[in-house]
Order: sequence, then structure tokens, then C-alpha cells
Amino acid sequence: MAKAFPKFREMKWRIEVLGKPKVFCIGRNKTGTTSVKRAFQDLGYRVGKEEMAYKYLHAYAKRDFKPIKRFCKTAQVFEDIPFSLPYTYQAMDDAYLGSKFILTIRDSADQWVKSLLNHHKRRFGNNGQLPSKDQLKKLYKIPGLNRLDFEKIKYDTTENDLYDSEFLKETYHRHNDEILNYFRHRKNDLLVINLSEPDSYQRFCDFLGEIPLYKEFPHLNRSQDL
Repeated sequence: MAKAFPKFREMKWRIEVLGKPKVFCIGRNKTGTTSVKRAFQDLGYRVGKEEMAYKYLHAYAKRDFKPIKRFCKTAQVFEDIPFSLPYTYQAMDDAYLGSKFILTIRDSADQWVKSLLNHHKRRFGNNGQLPSKDQLKKLYKIPGLNRLDFEKIKYDTTENDLYDSEFLKETYHRHNDEILNYFRHRKNDLLVINLSEPDSYQRFCDFLGEIPLYKEFPHLNRSQDL
């Protein structure tokens, strides 16, 4: 019985989200995605477990979206890897008609890069320094994929320019511009929000057709950007 319970729970999970429109958060990591996730949960939405989605990065690297599409049957809202990466939103848009998409942005690319680098210094580096390639190679994110390879896939870069600020800013702009261009004739399907703007939470709720629970987003991880 114990072995069957997880399967039953997953089946119940899928039934609960069947027929509901999917919502994909497609902004780059470190653009307030943790706060958006919390806001969805507070509104009662079932959010996909990001640690379960990481294992599909191998498939993403090959542009094989079939396992990612299957994973999306388990919840209503999805964020983080691989949904914050290029190409995934097009595949999910094709697979789940009527879906909504949310692009979170920062005040500037410089602000985003600073937040990203500070995150890596704090989490993977030593004494406030960015981690070396060798340090990242020793850290495993998912089976068979170390942290260095994980980052290389995320930003489509080589290990030699992994933390190049100008390159990272270029990837940030390109990611946002491609999304805006893709949805340029479908403004009702895409919400672009900067969580630092005072009306962002209200616009978020309006986009979803929800009644706001509070005045602004719960700002999680704010101190970590300093």
C-alpha cells in the first residue's frame, strides 16, 4: 500500500488541475520569481515542484520538450528551470492552448547581473568571491550534471565567460526581447511586471482575474540582492 500511495496522490493531483489554464512564469531567475511563486500559492494555485523539473534539463538541452510537457500535467503554475529558459515557452504555448505567461523583469540588466553574481558568491563561492570553474564542477545540481554544466546550459555560454557581465546583460536583454516579440500580437496572454513597481501585484491579480490578498508582492530574498 505504501508504494501505491505516491501514484494515487499524483493521480489526484492531476485530476485537480485538469482543464484549468496553465500559467508559466518565464522571467529569468533572480527577477522576483520566488515572490511570484509565493503569491500564486497564497492565492491557492498549485505550483509545480521546481526540484522535480530540474531533471528535465538534459532533455531541454536536446530541445526535447516531451517530458517537460508531461510534467506540466501535475500542476497549474510553473516557474524556474526549465520554464525560465529560451524555447520552453514556445513549446508550452503549443502544448497547452489558452495558457498565460508572466515575464518578470528588473529595473535594469545591470541590477539583474548584480543580483545573479551576488547569489553565486554567497551560495557557491568563498569569502565573497565568485566560484571557480573547478569549484562549480564539484557541485551537482541533478544526477549526471554538475553545477558548471548546469549554468552553461542555462545561459548558452562556455565556461570561460560564465560570469562575464556584458555577456550576461546581453542574454538578459535577448531573452526579454524575444518573449516580447513572440507575444507582440497577443497582449492578453502575456503580463510583464517589475515587482519593484507599486502596482505590480494589482496588475498580477487583474491578469489572473483574482481578488488581491495584500497590497504588494511578498518580497522574498530581497536582502540577498544587496
